[in-house]
Amino acid sequence: MTPQDIPNATIVDTPQKFNLLIHKLQDEPCIAIDTESNSMYAYQEQVCLLQVSTPTEDYLIDPLEPLDLSPIGLLLADPDVQVIFHAVEYDLLCLQRDYGWKMENVFDTMLAARALGIKKVGLGNLIAEVFGVTLEKKYQRADWGIRPLPAGQLRYAQFDTHYLIRLKDYLTSELKKKDLWEEFNEEVQRLINVCKRTAEREPEDEALRFWRISGSRYLNGVQAAVLSELFKYREQLAKRLDRPTFKIIGDKTLLAIATDIPHNMRELSFIKGMTERQMQRHGRKLMQAIRRGQNGEKLYPPNILVPDEAIRVRYDTLQTWRKKRAQLRGVESDVIVSKDVLWSLARNNPSTLEELLEIRDLGPYRRHKYGVELIALLNEE
Repeated sequence: MTPQDIPNATIVDTPQKFNLLIHKLQDEPCIAIDTESNSMYAYQEQVCLLQVSTPTEDYLIDPLEPLDLSPIGLLLADPDVQVIFHAVEYDLLCLQRDYGWKMENVFDTMLAARALGIKKVGLGNLIAEVFGVTLEKKYQRADWGIRPLPAGQLRYAQFDTHYLIRLKDYLTSELKKKDLWEEFNEEVQRLINVCKRTAEREPEDEALRFWRISGSRYLNGVQAAVLSELFKYREQLAKRLDRPTFKIIGDKTLLAIATDIPHNMRELSFIKGMTERQMQRHGRKLMQAIRRGQNGEKLYPPNILVPDEAIRVRYDTLQTWRKKRAQLRGVESDVIVSKDVLWSLARNNPSTLEELLEIRDLGPYRRHKYGVELIALLNEE
């Protein structure tokens, strides 16, 4: 069956339709799910569409309607229900942020493809390779917060989950055939644990968020104070207009302004990245922010733990080992062991196999497969 022959998804936008969907899903052993958010069009993104597929039907749930979605969360949290995603991390973080949902039995088709050494792991590439089907891509950057959603967007969203269960079946067979099933499941669990820790992390201090701009830590005290004021202006305006901050003024432009500290509007207009339209809309306000920063307290980066030389040497040794392992297998380096695990190994410097048990996110499969090599490398250092 070609995409043109597949029936349109069922739109779920009333409590009655939602209750009927929940009743149908309760007997399903696996469910494919995806989300669409409005990050390109709003200050604070939110989930604007939930796509759900079973082996026989596709559904599009409208979370912007007054629906109690908690039954979906309970269903996804059931360890007996396998929940299939493509590139689960972003979706999981969005679902945790907006609804507090957590799940245990997850299959990620992108992680599976990476474990198998497949080079092009985008969903469209995989579906084309496995099923010979070419999917529409033109709605990838669409606004999912508008209503009503155009028919083309709805159709595009439907195909994000329509093939996932069949794709999961194919990838599962390949993983088991190549004896990678245990490794894959261990990596999925690690990713779930990372997302849980991210959701439980204390909110970041608003006043320190400007330090996330790349290059900000190289500024002197006055420049950093100026950047802080520029950042505050942009945040307040983006929030009031409900627009993404990058559509107001980009990070690179803010950093360039803070670095050069223009003295007047003419100098501001010469800053790389400043457009005539931005000058008209924001020029005077930006100059006011610059003055506030110049007259305020100098700011310096928060203290960060810098690894000592021994830790850095161990990390570099482990990274070299990981790269060679990945090249031999034909996969990306982080498929072997994650970067965070490498740092944990470098900092803790375990000297026995028993001490590897203390390394967070280094699961039993990788301890068994790589443990002797890792301990030998660390003892050698």
